[in-house]
Amino acid sequence: GSWLPYPGTVSSAVSAVRADANYLFPITRALNPNFKGVIYVQGKVAISGQLRGRVTVAASDDIIFADDLTYVTDPGAGTCVDIAGYFAGDDVIVADNTQNAPQYFSNGSSSNHRTMDDTSSEFFHGTVLALDIFTVNNYNTGSTNDEACEGSTWGRGCLYLTGGIIQNTRGAVGTGSGTGYIKRYAYDPCGATSPPPYFPTTGYFARGQYYRVDPVGFDINAYFAMITPP
Repeated sequence: GSWLPYPGTVSSAVSAVRADANYLFPITRALNPNFKGVIYVQGKVAISGQLRGRVTVAASDDIIFADDLTYVTDPGAGTCVDIAGYFAGDDVIVADNTQNAPQYFSNGSSSNHRTMDDTSSEFFHGTVLALDIFTVNNYNTGSTNDEACEGSTWGRGCLYLTGGIIQNTRGAVGTGSGTGYIKRYAYDPCGATSPPPYFPTTGYFARGQYYRVDPVGFDINAYFAMITPP
Protein backbone atom coordinates (compact mmCIF):
# COMPACT_ATOMS: atom_id res chain seq x y z
CA GLY A 1 0.00 0.00 0.00
CA SER A 2 0.90 3.66 0.04
CA TRP A 3 -0.06 6.87 1.82
CA LEU A 4 -2.78 8.94 0.18
CA PRO A 5 -2.03 12.65 -0.28
CA TYR A 6 -4.50 15.24 0.95
CA PRO A 7 -6.51 16.38 -2.11
CA GLY A 8 -7.05 19.91 -0.81
CA THR A 9 -4.76 22.89 -0.41
CA VAL A 10 -1.91 22.20 1.99
CA SER A 11 -1.25 24.95 4.54
CA SER A 12 2.05 26.74 3.94
CA ALA A 13 2.57 26.92 7.71
CA VAL A 14 2.45 23.13 7.91
CA SER A 15 4.69 22.67 4.85
CA ALA A 16 7.33 24.84 6.49
CA VAL A 17 7.75 22.47 9.44
CA ARG A 18 6.61 19.05 8.21
CA ALA A 19 8.17 17.08 5.37
CA ASP A 20 5.02 14.95 5.23
CA ALA A 21 2.66 17.93 4.97
CA ASN A 22 1.11 16.68 1.71
CA TYR A 23 -0.16 13.59 3.51
CA LEU A 24 -1.71 15.26 6.55
CA PHE A 25 -5.49 15.61 6.50
CA PRO A 26 -6.72 18.65 8.48
CA ILE A 27 -9.43 17.92 11.05
CA THR A 28 -10.66 21.49 11.43
CA ARG A 29 -13.70 22.87 9.61
CA ALA A 30 -11.66 25.92 8.59
CA LEU A 31 -9.16 23.88 6.56
CA ASN A 32 -11.34 20.86 5.76
CA PRO A 33 -15.01 21.90 5.51
CA ASN A 34 -16.16 18.36 4.65
CA PHE A 35 -14.77 16.84 7.85
CA LYS A 36 -17.58 15.71 10.16
CA GLY A 37 -15.43 14.64 13.08
CA VAL A 38 -15.02 10.92 12.28
CA ILE A 39 -11.85 9.17 11.08
CA TYR A 40 -12.66 5.68 9.77
CA VAL A 41 -10.06 2.99 9.15
CA GLN A 42 -10.73 -0.27 7.32
CA GLY A 43 -8.55 -2.64 9.34
CA LYS A 44 -6.22 -1.88 12.25
CA VAL A 45 -4.81 1.50 13.23
CA ALA A 46 -2.18 2.68 15.73
CA ILE A 47 -2.66 6.11 17.30
CA SER A 48 -0.79 8.46 19.65
CA GLY A 49 -0.04 12.14 20.20
CA GLN A 50 -2.09 15.15 21.29
CA LEU A 51 -5.61 16.08 20.22
CA ARG A 52 -6.98 19.56 19.82
CA GLY A 53 -10.63 19.27 18.79
CA ARG A 54 -13.45 16.75 18.72
CA VAL A 55 -12.80 13.43 16.97
CA THR A 56 -14.08 9.87 16.83
CA VAL A 57 -11.65 7.24 15.54
CA ALA A 58 -13.51 4.18 14.24
CA ALA A 59 -11.83 1.02 12.95
CA SER A 60 -13.26 -2.22 11.60
CA ASP A 61 -10.55 -4.15 13.48
CA ASP A 62 -8.23 -3.17 16.38
CA ILE A 63 -7.33 0.29 17.62
CA ILE A 64 -3.84 0.29 19.12
CA PHE A 65 -2.44 2.91 21.50
CA ALA A 66 1.17 3.16 20.33
CA ASP A 67 2.05 5.79 22.96
CA ASP A 68 0.34 8.45 25.08
CA LEU A 69 -2.73 10.12 23.56
CA THR A 70 -3.92 13.19 25.45
CA TYR A 71 -5.99 16.32 24.97
CA VAL A 72 -4.35 19.72 24.58
CA THR A 73 -6.87 21.04 27.12
CA ASP A 74 -6.76 19.16 30.42
CA PRO A 75 -10.01 17.14 30.78
CA GLY A 76 -9.94 18.02 34.48
CA ALA A 77 -10.89 21.58 33.54
CA GLY A 78 -14.40 20.36 32.73
CA THR A 79 -14.74 22.62 29.68
CA CYS A 80 -15.25 19.76 27.18
CA VAL A 81 -13.19 21.65 24.60
CA ASP A 82 -11.38 18.51 23.43
CA ILE A 83 -13.07 15.10 23.25
CA ALA A 84 -12.17 11.78 21.64
CA GLY A 85 -13.90 8.46 21.10
CA TYR A 86 -12.25 5.19 20.05
CA PHE A 87 -14.71 2.74 18.46
CA ALA A 88 -13.12 -0.61 17.55
CA GLY A 89 -14.81 -3.44 15.71
CA ASP A 90 -12.56 -5.82 17.66
CA ASP A 91 -10.12 -4.82 20.45
CA VAL A 92 -8.62 -1.62 21.81
CA ILE A 93 -5.04 -2.49 22.77
CA VAL A 94 -2.20 -0.75 24.56
CA ALA A 95 0.87 -1.78 22.56
CA ASP A 96 3.86 -3.64 23.96
CA ASN A 97 6.60 -1.58 22.31
CA THR A 98 9.75 0.39 23.15
CA GLN A 99 7.70 3.43 24.16
CA ASN A 100 5.28 1.72 26.49
CA ALA A 101 7.27 -1.14 28.02
CA PRO A 102 10.78 -1.37 29.54
CA GLN A 103 13.07 -3.26 27.19
CA TYR A 104 15.28 -6.16 28.22
CA PHE A 105 18.97 -5.85 27.46
CA SER A 106 22.20 -7.61 28.34
CA ASN A 107 25.80 -6.43 28.04
CA GLY A 108 27.31 -9.84 28.64
CA SER A 109 27.99 -9.42 32.36
CA SER A 110 24.59 -8.17 33.53
CA SER A 111 21.05 -7.87 32.28
CA ASN A 112 17.95 -5.91 33.22
CA HIS A 113 15.17 -3.79 31.77
CA ARG A 114 15.60 -0.22 30.55
CA THR A 115 12.89 2.42 30.08
CA MET A 116 12.94 4.19 26.72
CA ASP A 117 9.93 6.48 27.27
CA ASP A 118 9.98 10.01 28.70
CA THR A 119 7.50 8.97 31.41
CA SER A 120 7.17 5.83 33.51
CA SER A 121 3.42 5.54 32.85
CA GLU A 122 0.93 5.79 29.99
CA PHE A 123 -1.69 8.53 29.66
CA PHE A 124 -4.85 8.28 27.55
CA HIS A 125 -7.79 10.67 27.26
CA GLY A 126 -11.08 9.64 25.66
CA THR A 127 -13.88 7.10 25.69
CA VAL A 128 -13.08 3.56 24.57
CA LEU A 129 -15.76 1.39 22.94
CA ALA A 130 -14.51 -2.08 22.00
CA LEU A 131 -16.85 -4.70 20.56
CA ASP A 132 -14.51 -7.26 22.15
CA ILE A 133 -12.03 -6.16 24.85
CA PHE A 134 -9.84 -3.31 26.09
CA THR A 135 -6.50 -4.85 27.01
CA VAL A 136 -2.71 -4.58 27.10
CA ASN A 137 -0.56 -6.55 24.68
CA ASN A 138 1.53 -9.17 26.53
CA TYR A 139 0.23 -7.90 29.89
CA ASN A 140 1.48 -11.04 31.67
CA THR A 141 5.11 -10.93 30.48
CA GLY A 142 8.12 -8.65 30.81
CA SER A 143 9.34 -6.48 33.65
CA THR A 144 7.78 -6.67 37.13
CA ASN A 145 9.42 -3.76 38.97
CA ASP A 146 11.08 -1.24 36.66
CA GLU A 147 8.61 1.64 36.38
CA ALA A 148 7.14 3.77 39.16
CA CYS A 149 3.41 4.11 39.81
CA GLU A 150 2.48 6.52 42.60
CA GLY A 151 5.07 5.27 45.04
CA SER A 152 5.08 1.65 43.90
CA THR A 153 7.30 -0.06 41.34
CA TRP A 154 5.59 -2.14 38.69
CA GLY A 155 6.31 -3.65 35.32
CA ARG A 156 5.08 -0.78 33.15
CA GLY A 157 3.94 1.76 35.74
CA CYS A 158 0.46 3.28 35.88
CA LEU A 159 -2.14 3.20 33.13
CA TYR A 160 -3.94 6.53 33.43
CA LEU A 161 -7.15 6.68 31.41
CA THR A 162 -9.43 9.69 31.77
CA GLY A 163 -12.72 9.15 29.95
CA GLY A 164 -14.61 5.87 29.89
CA ILE A 165 -14.39 2.22 28.89
CA ILE A 166 -17.15 0.21 27.20
CA GLN A 167 -16.28 -3.37 26.27
CA ASN A 168 -18.02 -6.65 25.59
CA THR A 169 -15.67 -8.64 27.82
CA ARG A 170 -13.42 -7.23 30.52
CA GLY A 171 -9.81 -7.39 29.36
CA ALA A 172 -6.66 -7.61 31.49
CA VAL A 173 -4.05 -4.84 31.70
CA GLY A 174 -1.71 -6.39 34.28
CA THR A 175 -1.23 -9.13 36.87
CA GLY A 176 -0.80 -9.33 40.62
CA SER A 177 2.79 -10.49 40.13
CA GLY A 178 3.81 -7.09 38.76
CA THR A 179 3.66 -7.44 34.99
CA GLY A 180 1.69 -4.96 32.92
CA TYR A 181 0.11 -1.88 34.50
CA ILE A 182 -1.67 -0.69 37.62
CA LYS A 183 -5.06 0.77 36.67
CA ARG A 184 -5.67 4.43 37.33
CA TYR A 185 -8.99 5.24 35.65
CA ALA A 186 -11.05 8.42 35.99
CA TYR A 187 -14.46 9.15 34.49
CA ASP A 188 -14.83 12.21 32.26
CA PRO A 189 -18.46 13.46 32.39
CA CYS A 190 -17.91 15.27 29.07
CA GLY A 191 -18.40 11.87 27.43
CA ALA A 192 -22.06 12.05 28.45
CA THR A 193 -22.78 15.78 28.24
CA SER A 194 -20.74 16.52 25.11
CA PRO A 195 -19.87 13.16 23.49
CA PRO A 196 -17.47 12.62 20.57
CA PRO A 197 -18.91 13.09 17.06
CA TYR A 198 -21.47 10.40 16.12
CA PHE A 199 -20.41 8.31 19.12
CA PRO A 200 -23.05 5.76 20.20
CA THR A 201 -24.93 6.95 23.28
CA THR A 202 -27.70 5.52 25.41
CA GLY A 203 -30.12 8.36 24.68
CA TYR A 204 -32.85 9.09 27.19
CA PHE A 205 -34.66 6.88 29.66
CA ALA A 206 -38.22 7.24 30.90
CA ARG A 207 -39.33 5.99 34.27
CA GLY A 208 -40.71 2.46 34.07
CA GLN A 209 -44.14 2.48 35.67
CA TYR A 210 -47.80 2.00 34.89
CA TYR A 211 -51.10 2.71 36.59
CA ARG A 212 -54.80 2.54 35.88
CA VAL A 213 -56.22 5.68 34.34
CA ASP A 214 -59.63 6.95 35.35
CA PRO A 215 -60.92 8.83 32.29
CA VAL A 216 -62.89 11.10 34.58
CA GLY A 217 -60.71 14.10 35.27
CA PHE A 218 -57.74 12.71 33.33
CA ASP A 219 -55.30 15.48 32.27
CA ILE A 220 -53.40 14.42 29.13
CA ASN A 221 -51.04 17.42 29.35
CA ALA A 222 -49.97 16.53 32.87
CA TYR A 223 -49.41 12.90 31.83
CA PHE A 224 -47.10 13.75 28.92
CA ALA A 225 -45.23 16.28 31.06
CA MET A 226 -44.52 13.48 33.53
CA ILE A 227 -43.09 11.00 30.99
CA THR A 228 -41.12 13.52 28.91
CA PRO A 229 -37.36 13.45 29.68
CA PRO A 230 -35.99 16.67 31.18
